[in-house]
Amino acid sequence: MPVLPTPVGARHGSKVVSRIYLGSTLLFDFAAAPPAHWEDTFERANGPLTTPWVPALGGGAGAISGGKAVYSGGSSFQRLWAMPSAITATDNFEVEIEFDGTPTAMGDYGLLFKMSADGTGCKAFIRGDQGARMDSTMTGAGTTPTTEGGFPASWSSPGTHTMMARIQGSVGQIYLDGHYAFRRSTSTWGNTPGTGVGFCGVLAGKQFNRITVRTL
Repeated sequence: MPVLPTPVGARHGSKVVSRIYLGSTLLFDFAAAPPAHWEDTFERANGPLTTPWVPALGGGAGAISGGKAVYSGGSSFQRLWAMPSAITATDNFEVEIEFDGTPTAMGDYGLLFKMSADGTGCKAFIRGDQGARMDSTMTGAGTTPTTEGGFPASWSSPGTHTMMARIQGSVGQIYLDGHYAFRRSTSTWGNTPGTGVGFCGVLAGKQFNRITVRTL
């Protein structure tokens, strides 16, 4: 019987499960999260999102309101990302976003990573209640990768939630509220690291509490 992935920090009996093996092969390593390499919690004065945030693509604009990143205007798939000098090009990192709401009722939204100044890069996002998706490239609005994984039970309830992409070389793993969702492999992630991270989706009316980058 195959060994199934276990949520981060989950317990098996009285022990915290930190690694998952299939025989002698290490499948997943859920070690404690490394410290933040770069983070924006949006805890500053209300107003437009300025440098290192790049003007949004897809219509509308991002701003800070009440300690959150909010998006207004636009009616299609938007991209809003930051390119801080603190983020160095690396093949091994995590990007995590935090937001409030009921994820399965929030429509299209997600995170961006390895973004270039021209708006191309990678994304992982949610489409309504259909499941989690991931794409190795994004050259324009409306790109729709294949559904890869479902939701944890917690995503059907209102509250504070997280979505994280963990990139290690050519392997990308997606976690929802700390629960492993799926993984994909592509040489794009390992060979063309970029420096931008952010949000994507139909962002009008969406609010985000923070975005965090950790190097592994």
